[in-house]
Amino acid sequence: MKNDSILFIGLDTHKVNTEVAYVIDGRENSPNHLGKILTNKQAFIKLARQLQSRSNSSLSTRHSALRL
Repeated sequence: MKNDSILFIGLDTHKVNTEVAYVIDGRENSPNHLGKILTNKQAFIKLARQLQSRSNSSLSTRHSALRL
């Protein structure tokens, strides 16, 4: 049985830039700030590839938006 871990990614998205942070396996670990990327398709594809290589597993996405 393999030991899977979950990589949680936080995105603070704005019109021009997006701040990126991640944490592995939730609350007991500290978040890591990756920095700022451009808010465009190419930057998000590059980010997905980088995060996939860090986690050594498949990448799954979920979208959650808070509407006030």
